[in-house]
Amino acid sequence: EERVFQMKKWLAILLSALLCLLCFSACASSQPEPVLTEEQVESLREEYPVYRVVVDSNVFMDTSVPVEDLAKDMETAIYGKVVSPRKWKSISLAGTDHPELEEKRKELTGSAGTAEYLCYEVEVIQDAGGQYQPGDKVVFSIPGIVENTIPEFQEGDEMIFLGAYHDGEENALEDEVGTTFKGIYYVTEDGYALSTCGEDPQTRARASGMKAEDCLNLLYGLTQEE
Repeated sequence: EERVFQMKKWLAILLSALLCLLCFSACASSQPEPVLTEEQVESLREEYPVYRVVVDSNVFMDTSVPVEDLAKDMETAIYGKVVSPRKWKSISLAGTDHPELEEKRKELTGSAGTAEYLCYEVEVIQDAGGQYQPGDKVVFSIPGIVENTIPEFQEGDEMIFLGAYHDGEENALEDEVGTTFKGIYYVTEDGYALSTCGEDPQTRARASGMKAEDCLNLLYGLTQEE
């Protein structure tokens, strides 16, 4: 009887381990894979070129950070259509620096300085975070120091981007959603996502070539990781 009990015990442990393995396999296979091959993605790059990450400033910025790490500071991923030309937003830097440095800057330049943000008005197709509904308008914004990294989108172009809700914050525009220099994707006429800055070879978030909705879900998933 003791022997039968032990056999049942080990059988239960074995079954539990097998179920865990099956669950893990199911989860691993649930992440969507790119539909397009790398060759097909490359064939689209003439129309949807790569803009390498370039910082036009003496401000240090680590451009080697992978998109999955940048996503930790984001809250959502938005799929939308550009409905305005490129615009600019300026914020005074008065009171944001050490008083002595700020005073020195004023002596040299005549002002405390400004921070510039590149902006587009975007009509939401889907906000994975749920704050905005299809048809709502948001303001895509990104620091101007990475201007050369961002394509000059035209009205009617569709894009997907990682986002942080800024509406209601000091100096924020109404319905402003900030983004980062990686995590911005073109959406082709056929509905495929292509990274605007290319993808790091070591990234585990390879979304170029995915259908737009799969790319959106992948990026949003990255924002929810601990």
